[in-house]
Amino acid sequence: MTQPVVLDETIEVTASLPDAFSYLAEFAQIEQWDPGVARARQLSAGAPGVGTEFEIVMKAGFSLFYRIVDFQRNRRILMAVDSRWFTAQEEILFESTPSGSRIRYVARFNFPLVLRLLNRLAPSVMDRVGKSAMAGLKRALSGPAEETAGAAGAG
Repeated sequence: MTQPVVLDETIEVTASLPDAFSYLAEFAQIEQWDPGVARARQLSAGAPGVGTEFEIVMKAGFSLFYRIVDFQRNRRILMAVDSRWFTAQEEILFESTPSGSRIRYVARFNFPLVLRLLNRLAPSVMDRVGKSAMAGLKRALSGPAEETAGAAGAG
C-alpha cells in the first residue's frame, strides 16, 4: 500500500468557534477563500451534515467531488474527495481559543504513481497549495487588525 501525501496546516482566527464551523460547513464557500477554486456548489439539498455533497471546480480545469462522512458540530468535519486525478480524505478540526478559534486542516491525498513521483520531485507545490488556501481562510475568518498583525510578524 502506498503512503498518502499529507498536508497538515493549522491557523488561528478571530471568528468564534460556532461562526468558523458554520462557515466551513457551508463548504461551497471555498471559492471565497481558496485561490485555486474557480467555483463551487452544494449538490445535495438541505443543511450540511453527513452525506452532503459538493462539487468544487478548480481553476486548473478539473472538478473535485466532496462528500461529508463525519460531522461533529463545532469539532470536526471529515470529507471524502474524489476526482479524475486523485482521491483524498480531508479533515477539518476546530477548537476554541481565548481570542477566537483554531482550525486544523489535514488532507491525505492518494495519487496515482505518476503524480506521486512528481510530488516527490517537487513537494513544495502541494505545500504551497495548502498554505495558500489556509491563508485565504484566515483572511476570511479574521478581522483586518489580525491580518496586519500577522503580516507584521511574518518573515
